[in-house]
Amino acid sequence: LLQCKPTDKLPKKSEINPRDNHISFQCPDILSLEKRLQELGIKYEKRIVKDEGLFVDQLFIHDPDGYMVELCNCENLP
Repeated sequence: LLQCKPTDKLPKKSEINPRDNHISFQCPDILSLEKRLQELGIKYEKRIVKDEGLFVDQLFIHDPDGYMVELCNCENLP
């Protein structure tokens, strides 16, 4: 989706901070995704947003270029 060259200008992978700038994608099966990340040994940060009876699961990862990506089951939102 995103490509950045030259590679010396890529963001540095750092601590996963969900409050940092990121791009978000909806994921219909967040539990299977989390299991797969664990199998592959990919570091992630998990958050659960609770608001007035609604629950949204969020997983934050770095893509191979160091960009932060959020994957969530946002279809739970009205």
